Amino acid sequence: MASLSTLRCCIVSSSSSVQNKNLGRHQKYQRTRLRAKRDDDEKNDENSKLPEFEDDVAPALDGDWREFRAKLVASQATAELPDEQIDVEQLQQQMQAGGEGGTNNQEKEKRKTTKSGSGIIDDAIDNAKIESQEERDRREREATEANLELLKTQNPGLAKDKAWAHVIAKPEKGSLIVAATDDFVTSQQYFNQCVILLLEHSKDGSMGVILNRPTMYKMADVVNDENGPFSENALYFGGDVGDGTVSFLHGSPDVADAEEVSPGVFIGGFNDAGRLVKEGKKDPREFKFFARYCGWAPGQLEDECARGVWYPVACSRQIALKPVIALPKPLWREVLELCGGELALKAKRAYAADDEN
Repeated sequence: MASLSTLRCCIVSSSSSVQNKNLGRHQKYQRTRLRAKRDDDEKNDENSKLPEFEDDVAPALDGDWREFRAKLVASQATAELPDEQIDVEQLQQQMQAGGEGGTNNQEKEKRKTTKSGSGIIDDAIDNAKIESQEERDRREREATEANLELLKTQNPGLAKDKAWAHVIAKPEKGSLIVAATDDFVTSQQYFNQCVILLLEHSKDGSMGVILNRPTMYKMADVVNDENGPFSENALYFGGDVGDGTVSFLHGSPDVADAEEVSPGVFIGGFNDAGRLVKEGKKDPREFKFFARYCGWAPGQLEDECARGVWYPVACSRQIALKPVIALPKPLWREVLELCGGELALKAKRAYAADDEN
């Protein structure tokens, strides 16, 4: 894992070159390098590890085509502690036991007796086709209302956007992958009920950041500047790969050097964003920072989704960008409830005990 001093050196370059020009290189080589050096790193750098913390749509279509896709699918019928701060020692033990990236053999064996991921995904898509508009509106309102009230105080502009999510057949750049209900309970527990935003997904591999793992650190601890433009921003744990990398996520198209990940969601442009904040043109709360990331080799993520490890989900920018700290409803549960069908039932069962209290 990276030290805070390493992150201080990498914060500017990682927000542009790492996320833009060198993504492919990181996807292909970072995992191998990290595995080869892991034992030595743990011995030689024991006191400086970072987590001491825990379809085609007409081009003229205005807005997010993925929301249109969701409505099109639906219209065919008629025509807890996941979001809280990470505990330091637990995270280190989990990463040592589970390894970096992918899933272990114990979890794979357990999944052989469960329903395949493709079956669950097909069920969710079929449910969207038979659900009425009234039913869908009610479900979406119930899924989001608690978190929306908090978001109105945190980021009023983002709160005006519609929150939506729906299951898709395969993962794609800018989509979410959501951890299956029963996975990562006994190992790699930092993936338990996690929601990952895919920043890259291609034939060369995939990478993303975990949206619902805030740490106890603020950006002031990384840049060593208590008066910096992002000094009070929370630092999230983005994944188990990529020593010294910090991803910089926001919804501002006017930030120079930023790259669009999905409609209205951007990565990079740290220097210009800082300038805009200092000039009072941007609110620092609109920006999110992630230490490290998750990575998959070519074809690996598709295989894991087919086995039911992850549910691929398209979502609105509100879901991707909002703060995930002490949410009234965990993000994992909110996303599955927005998806509806069997996934919503899984979320309800997972929190049945909490709902009774």
